[in-house]
Amino acid sequence: MEVVNTFHFLRPLWLLSLLPLAGLLLLYFKRQTRSHHWTKICDPHLLPHLLVQRSVRQPHWPLALLAWAWLLSTLALAGPSWQKLPQPIYRTQAAQVLIFDLSRSMEAQDLKPSRLERAKFKLLDLLKRHREGQVALIVFAAEPYIVSPLTDDARTIAALVPPLTTNLMPKQGSRPDLALEKAAQLLRQAGHLHGQIVLITDGLEPDLRSPELAATLFKHGIRTSVLAIGTEQGGPIPAAGGFVKDSAGAIVVAQLNTPQLQQVAQQGGGLYQPISSDNRDIEALLATRPTPGLDKKTEQLSRNSDLWRDEGPWLVLLILPVAALAFRRGWLASLLLIGFTLPPQPAQAFEWRDLWQTPNQQAAKLLEQNRPKEAAQQFTDPAWQGTAAYRAGDYAAAAQAFGKLDTAEGHYNQANALAKAGKLDEAVKEYTTALQHDPNHQDAQYNKQLVEKLLQQQKENRENKEEHKRQPQNSPETAKDQQQGDQQPSPEGKSQEGSQQQSDDAEQADQQQGRGSDQQESAPQDKSPAPSTDKKEDEKSAAETATAAAEQKRNDEPQRLAQQQDDKSNPGEPSDGAVATPEKSASDREQEQAVEQWLRRIPDDPGGLLRRKFQRDSQR
Repeated sequence: MEVVNTFHFLRPLWLLSLLPLAGLLLLYFKRQTRSHHWTKICDPHLLPHLLVQRSVRQPHWPLALLAWAWLLSTLALAGPSWQKLPQPIYRTQAAQVLIFDLSRSMEAQDLKPSRLERAKFKLLDLLKRHREGQVALIVFAAEPYIVSPLTDDARTIAALVPPLTTNLMPKQGSRPDLALEKAAQLLRQAGHLHGQIVLITDGLEPDLRSPELAATLFKHGIRTSVLAIGTEQGGPIPAAGGFVKDSAGAIVVAQLNTPQLQQVAQQGGGLYQPISSDNRDIEALLATRPTPGLDKKTEQLSRNSDLWRDEGPWLVLLILPVAALAFRRGWLASLLLIGFTLPPQPAQAFEWRDLWQTPNQQAAKLLEQNRPKEAAQQFTDPAWQGTAAYRAGDYAAAAQAFGKLDTAEGHYNQANALAKAGKLDEAVKEYTTALQHDPNHQDAQYNKQLVEKLLQQQKENRENKEEHKRQPQNSPETAKDQQQGDQQPSPEGKSQEGSQQQSDDAEQADQQQGRGSDQQESAPQDKSPAPSTDKKEDEKSAAETATAAAEQKRNDEPQRLAQQQDDKSNPGEPSDGAVATPEKSASDREQEQAVEQWLRRIPDDPGGLLRRKFQRDSQR
């Protein structure tokens, strides 16, 4: 009775293929009945004299074999099942915490190019070869800091490795013992009873706490392995203007303390492995990874899951004799020939990546390959579409895409694109709308003030130009002003200064705009968040430096820069000279070069976020 109650088909839709078989059998028997119509009317002894040719009776067994094979094949494909498979439920307990040394001694160059760079290469190799379980990353100097907690996504951690430098640490020192405690805390908080710690360092301070702590962790099921970075000969530590020196003025040589590191690995039940030029060290560390285990609760839990056993393959054994007979008779070859004679069906172009990636994911990959124009056409999300168009230089399309987002960030980025396209009045309106959504949006406030200041300076420049044109060309006052041209600045000079200041403010606004849109590039592929921006303090200092340099360059700028900027803002006014178009293009090139030089002054600091995170953690 239990089999009857639990019997079902795993793929019941295959039973629909029995309908053609039923139709075929119905047509066959209907045809057979037509040949017997005269038997119902005439006597049997008269039929040979009435029928011209007596139909030859065909055997029924080929059709019976076909129906039998058809039925069994359909039932096998449908997946009959009546029994569950016992499926134990458990979770993987293997976890790995990577501890990375960022003390000043890692900058020693006894390994080329430096200990730090070689260690980062090995760290990336470990993350690339991570296959199962969770992994975390901790860096340390005087204090340990969590770069990433335990996660299944090792690629995310790998993206955080290149910015790691010793300058990120708020305090310098070498306390791997504190890092070991932090790693054990991560494992306990995640509920892991087993795990492995890989300590990537170049040495320990002269204390015995780290080996004792490693031994304690080993008693609790956590192994500690060591990847030693450096050489026993050691090397000096680079510093500003030379090398690091001790209190006596001697150059400090950072040597690899092999005995202490070996003691930590031995007490921790792990492996001590010096860094090598090939992958032998990585292979050795991966070989010591503990196998996944079960916790006590999970070991006692073993229940039947919803995984049913498919009994369909057993029916195939009953089809094999029919298939052998069909092959002997040549029926299978006939079926293959029928398949080749079928007309080809029209096919449409289809790429393999379309089966596994969404259009947004494909476009994000194009954006990573520095193909923003193609990515903008592929994106369906307005935020990402606007970002790609902005990077491609199509600011009008970027503004249109950001305009579909009725959020503070959407209006802010739309204003950035409009300002980059030269539509300053519309940009001010969008900044105002962004501030209505979020009054505390500091970037929108900052950029709005810059654009408003730029508009005011354009207005003043136009007024100065109109006033200059209204003055009589040959009046004595004008002649007197021309004679005093070497002593007093002319209105054109003022216009030049105003225009240059205007250009400086525009460059600052452009930087804010670039920062508003380009920051979206670090968003995940499977999600499409709206772009966001953060104004950085170090960028403010770079802006002040750029402004001072621009002011010094202002005195050497040609006067036509001011005049052409006014002509650009006032397209309705006629040009004074016949060579206005070449001068405009030259002015545009000069402005583009000025903006590019200003952008180059901005410090490239990809580890700034980690530095501020470590500083906040240190202050807690």
